[in-house]
Amino acid sequence: MHRPLALFCLLFTVLSCGGDSPTENSAFSGTFDLVTVDSTLLPRLETITFNSDTLYITGGEMRALSRGRLSLVQRIRWHRRAVGPTPEQLDTVITSYRLSGTQLLIDYPNSIPHGPYTDTANFDGTTLVVQGSVRILQAGYTRRVHRYQRR
Repeated sequence: MHRPLALFCLLFTVLSCGGDSPTENSAFSGTFDLVTVDSTLLPRLETITFNSDTLYITGGEMRALSRGRLSLVQRIRWHRRAVGPTPEQLDTVITSYRLSGTQLLIDYPNSIPHGPYTDTANFDGTTLVVQGSVRILQAGYTRRVHRYQRR
């Protein structure tokens, strides 16, 4: 009598453990490296401040995680007029995405600066082109086109 109950409990436990895998196969998966920003190869000059400091985008990646989440990493480097180049810095955001045909909708929550908002991206299987909003230090918001290539 106890053996069937134990088997049932074991089966129930195994079936209820979803782990960290997606519930269905997604056409969007893998890691994508940032190749260009507004058709300019990296490193790309992003900002020149009033005191002539400059900010460069030196790289980045987008990685599809489980359960409709994305890891977005952007590498930047400041070149300070007074001290020269600073060490490279990483800016990482974990956010969610949705697929709509060949479009990827990247949802940024209100917990990130200037959120919530949604960027759109076109995905052809190897290349991801993101039309996004970027806040520039002095200029406010501007639109940027980030092109990623599957690693």
